[in-house]
Amino acid sequence: MSFRKRVGAETLQPVLGTRISSVSGKSVCSFGVASLDSSVGECAVGSLTLINSDRCSDYARLIASYFAAQAIASGNVLAVAASSLSALSSPEKVANDGTGVTNPANSSACEQFVQRLMLKIDDADADSAADDADSEDVDLGSSGVGSNPRTLGLASLRSDRDKMAIAWRYQAMPRMSSPASVTNSAASAGPYCCKFDITKTVAPATLDAASIALISVETWASLTSAELYTNLLDSIRSIIDQGKFRNSVNSLTPNLLRIVLDDVGSPSWGIDAGSEIALKAIFKFLTCLRALLRDSRAVCMLTISAYTFKGHHVGISTNPYMQMLQHACDLVLEVESFSGSKRSFSEHFTTEYHGFLHVHKTPLIHTLSGTSRLSASDIHSLAFKARRKRFLVEPFRLPPEKEDTPPSSSSGANASAGASGSGKEAGAAKRASKNISAVSGCGVEGGGKSLLDF
Repeated sequence: MSFRKRVGAETLQPVLGTRISSVSGKSVCSFGVASLDSSVGECAVGSLTLINSDRCSDYARLIASYFAAQAIASGNVLAVAASSLSALSSPEKVANDGTGVTNPANSSACEQFVQRLMLKIDDADADSAADDADSEDVDLGSSGVGSNPRTLGLASLRSDRDKMAIAWRYQAMPRMSSPASVTNSAASAGPYCCKFDITKTVAPATLDAASIALISVETWASLTSAELYTNLLDSIRSIIDQGKFRNSVNSLTPNLLRIVLDDVGSPSWGIDAGSEIALKAIFKFLTCLRALLRDSRAVCMLTISAYTFKGHHVGISTNPYMQMLQHACDLVLEVESFSGSKRSFSEHFTTEYHGFLHVHKTPLIHTLSGTSRLSASDIHSLAFKARRKRFLVEPFRLPPEKEDTPPSSSSGANASAGASGSGKEAGAAKRASKNISAVSGCGVEGGGKSLLDF
């Protein structure tokens, strides 16, 4: 008689900050943006996400900041790798960047990235806030000549945008920004998706209490790209081994490692950055990193300035090395802001959204179906808008057409002149319709009335 040893309840504790996806059945975590989780699918544990940065905006780094801020809010371990030219290049931008915090110019890029993370707010505070205060737009792009392309500032208050022009009763319907319901088993794994205020930074005491590992890439700036990415991979592997994030290592309180790589391939990432040798080194690094993540309780998000590569355009890349980098990742997104795009957009686009979010690749980890709840047409037509207390990603929809404007005084004379002429035609058409209805019958010839007529 065979038997199976009973497994204790202490070995079945969920990973902190994760839950089981209802779509794929895999362990997933949140990007920190509820609307992004609902649009492209939640971040699977062991996956690698690539975000192509825009030329004149900072929205890609904003998404990475949400990802890192969610790690601190959920109690996860955060690892950040950045270089001096990846964050803020000039001391003026460091001293006064519009976020209300002053960072020393001599601090490392990793410290600057962590110090600029947004503050978590409670659901009660977020719900009690007024609608117009929550609809303050945050512009991270340069809209005029001479403006700072990396400045974080509040745009004008436009509170009427969230109000639907079709019917007022539809305003109570749930939106894409509302996080999905969390099951009881996942609720015990800590906060899953929190809300943040982009205009406020996290307190220094919270950063001191959090588990954060900083990897300063600028110390390897004099090395070649092959040596730099080898050292970076060894550092990440060391963090995974020391923190016991391997899947083979059992823990009573398993935790999740979130890795953020800011602006990979920038000019400060090696002496030969931007060359074909450097791109091959990045491809090798991403391939090894994804294999390492598959065997660990870790997720990684990296941003890359794809516009610096030859042959890359927004939405389309003819650079074979860029296609290789996208192939080495699980989820590939590209940010196209209206303020930094070379294309001209209609006013209906720019007044409602801040840009497009192109999805080049969706994650397919141990499954044949995607993790997104949207259709194929909706997932490839996503737009985003940054607000003070939320970052919205939703399928792009044109606003409803406005009502016809009343006729002017000049057109009124023409309308009155044509009214007399068209009156006779309208009367003749009316008499003709009566004659047609009088002679039309159902199954009776000659137009006579019958009980079967209708």
